[in-house]
Amino acid sequence: MTVIALFEDLQLAISDVLLTIDDIRASAMTPTTGHTANLPDLGLGVSRLARKVISADGPVGRTQLLVAGTKSHIEHFATVLREVFRDQRPLPDELRQLVRSSGAFGCMQAAARLADADGYKEFEVVGVAGEMMCTHTFDSTRVVADVPYFGKVWVAGSGAANLLHWIQLRGDRYAKEFLHHDLITRHFHVTNLVTLFLMEEDIGPQLRTLKTGVGGYYEAYTISPGTLTPVGDCITVFADIVGRNRDCTVLLRRLLYHCYRGELLYVFSVMQETLVTAASPVKIPLSACQLFDVPPLLPSSAQSPWSIHRVVSQMLGAENVRTVMRKGVGGHPITKRFVRNMPGHQLVKLSVSRDYLVITLDLTGFQHFSSRFPPDLSDAIGV
Repeated sequence: MTVIALFEDLQLAISDVLLTIDDIRASAMTPTTGHTANLPDLGLGVSRLARKVISADGPVGRTQLLVAGTKSHIEHFATVLREVFRDQRPLPDELRQLVRSSGAFGCMQAAARLADADGYKEFEVVGVAGEMMCTHTFDSTRVVADVPYFGKVWVAGSGAANLLHWIQLRGDRYAKEFLHHDLITRHFHVTNLVTLFLMEEDIGPQLRTLKTGVGGYYEAYTISPGTLTPVGDCITVFADIVGRNRDCTVLLRRLLYHCYRGELLYVFSVMQETLVTAASPVKIPLSACQLFDVPPLLPSSAQSPWSIHRVVSQMLGAENVRTVMRKGVGGHPITKRFVRNMPGHQLVKLSVSRDYLVITLDLTGFQHFSSRFPPDLSDAIGV
């Protein structure tokens, strides 16, 4: 179970990293929620985390695909895909002609047909083959729609319907509210808003994503010919404003950072809720934090792992910063989301002192973010 999405007009793809199995006794640690065994009434088993991306290349080009479905069927398809790209599998005349006429895209289509014919039909893919977008599905869980602001969207997996519903609810409003956004700005906006929305659902009390087998963490990919390039070096802060603005106090609910090294996705996570005030910095032992190294579903090589200190040192200068703030307005919680990929306001400053992560409230940043909330609920517009 999973969710994978391709935004064709925006040249963007998104996927989660959760792998589930039928045994509901199975559980695992995730960056967003901690140990899934501690979640009430989850109703499914979580085996591990994996990047749901596969690739193949050969004389005719390259393909990179996000995948969903039954793991054994995905593995069979991936094997066939690589054989077809490397011309290592005999093809019937019809499929050989397809490869000759359509290159990398024909290779992907031929591999999908061969895997289907072999009885391994339970896989879905969205991605890119050569210069073309490509998709394949085995049932109706893939959905396609043209949505204002988001453009043409392909969504597959157990979380497909929920994600598309969220996108459609916002499409008309975003198209009017962000009428001035060019394609590059929309790409950046959607990259961050969709992943933030999904993470918020992960840590929310209703567990809407996790109960459909979706979650753990989320990757975003920029699409170029034959390649999905992951968006890395990204820090995400979830915080609540506590008390009045002049109290300068926030409850840090989550602090997450991710980066890449080769095939591995590294995710650093501070899951303990921490009260941060202007009065003094907070020191959190690195031993109380979690570091996840998430391999591809079908890794091609092994690497010596980075230490938590190495990843945290990367985090201190993160290029991409996402901040999700909540505040009570008129007795109701209002959420605001802020994203940037250049120098700008920050809610907290981070540093390392020996084996501790030091978190300091940035007063200028706090005042900037808190000023964006309306003084009255009637003035609030949710994003």
